[in-house]
Amino acid sequence: MALAFIPISDVEEKFDELMSQSFFEENEELLFPLTDYFEDTWIGRPNRRRTRRPPTFSLALWNQYDATLADLPKTNNSVEGWHRSFSSLLGASHPTIWQLIDIIKKEQGLTEIKINQLIAGQEQVAKKKKYTNTTTRIKKICAVLASRNTDAILSGLGRNAVSITPGPT
Repeated sequence: MALAFIPISDVEEKFDELMSQSFFEENEELLFPLTDYFEDTWIGRPNRRRTRRPPTFSLALWNQYDATLADLPKTNNSVEGWHRSFSSLLGASHPTIWQLIDIIKKEQGLTEIKINQLIAGQEQVAKKKKYTNTTTRIKKICAVLASRNTDAILSGLGRNAVSITPGPT
């Protein structure tokens, strides 16, 4: 999990450093299925030319380092929330075109109200404090990344992973 908060350019190197730690070497047989899956899916398997094959999911798809430093959301919960509320406005799985047009007009009206509230300086719904605190701690760790060793970085991020659970964005 902590590798998601390492700069993309360092992920492969940090993964290799992690795999060379005594815990992974001593438990290699037990952990092989997990590390094998992880390399194929997320990091890329090394080949003979000392490079890696592309993983199933590219590093840019799952890495959160840049998003964390830029204060961008790490989940799509807000999109899912909008979709759920729009679906409840529809009230039917297959509305007629006229029902859909009416609902889109309603949604446009609600969006314009929200825009006007923001322009007027009205505060948005605040994130829960525990999510804000966790995000702040992770951002601090990412910001000082260059000055720390891998063990300290991964350990710090690992300690914060316990409090990272999907929640409102």
